[in-house]
Amino acid sequence: MISDVEQKETIRFIADRRCASGGYCYYRLDEPSAADTFFALDTLQLLGALAPDPTTNEFLLRMQQPDGRYPTFYAGAYVLRCLALIEKEPAIDPRPWLSSISPVPGTGKRPVESVSVFERTCAHLDLCRILGIRPNKQIRDAVLYHLNTHHHPDGGFGHPRSSLIETAHALRILDVLGEPHGTFGAERFLQRCEDAAFGYLDSPGATPPYLEHLAAGVECAFLTGRPPRFPERCRMFVNKCRNGNGGYSRSIFGGISTLENTHLAIRTLTFINQTENLWRYQHD
Repeated sequence: MISDVEQKETIRFIADRRCASGGYCYYRLDEPSAADTFFALDTLQLLGALAPDPTTNEFLLRMQQPDGRYPTFYAGAYVLRCLALIEKEPAIDPRPWLSSISPVPGTGKRPVESVSVFERTCAHLDLCRILGIRPNKQIRDAVLYHLNTHHHPDGGFGHPRSSLIETAHALRILDVLGEPHGTFGAERFLQRCEDAAFGYLDSPGATPPYLEHLAAGVECAFLTGRPPRFPERCRMFVNKCRNGNGGYSRSIFGGISTLENTHLAIRTLTFINQTENLWRYQHD
C-alpha cells in the first residue's frame, strides 16, 4: 500500500494533530471534532496502528447529551462510528435518538453544502448497521424510492445528474440493505468515468480531478466487484496528493494536508488492493 517509511510519516502526521483534551483537529489547535477524530482513528486502524487512548474515549463519550442525543446528526454519526472502532458503548442508548431522525431528506434535494443527495441516508443506514437496527419496510421503501428517484439512464445516481460520489453512496446503501445492484447498471456509468490519466473522474470528462472523485470510483469498483481498469494510475494519483508531512491533500496540484483527505487516501489504497485480490481469487 505505502512503504514502511511513508506509513510512519503518516502515523506521525496524525499523532501531531491529537488534541490535549482528546480527539483530533487537523489544524492543530485544541479544538477536537467528531469528524476529524473518526478520520484519524479509522486511518490508524487501516494502518494497523490504532492504540488505546482513554482521553479520546472520554472526549467521545462527552459528546452525547444527557437525553441520549447529539448536537447534530453528523456529529452523532461520527461519534458512534468512532465508538464502534474502539469497541466502546455510549453512556446512553442512542437508538431512540437515531430512530427519531428520518433517513431521507424531506425535500429530496441536495443541500448546498452537501456533496451527495444520499449523504444523510448513507450515514443513517450505516449507523443502523452499527447499532443493530433492522430498517422496517416503511424505511426500506422510502430509501429505495429515494434511490430510484435519482437514478439515471446512464446507470449512475445523483442530483441533478449522475456523479461517482453519489453513485458510490447509492451502492453502499444497497449493500447495507442487502439489495442487488445489478439491475441499476451502475457498472456502465463507472466504466465511462474511468480515465487513463487520473484513474477516475466524477463524471465522464469532468476535470480537474480530486481525491474524493478517485476514492468514490475505487469504492464503486469494490462494491461492484469490477477492479479499476487503471489501478496504477489510481495509486499514482493518491501518491501525488501526498505532502512532505505525511498527510494528503485533495489535489495533485497541491494543497494543505487534512485528516479527511489522509483518510480518503489510505482507504482508497486499501480498496484498490482488496478489489485486485478479490478479482484474482475469483479468477484463479
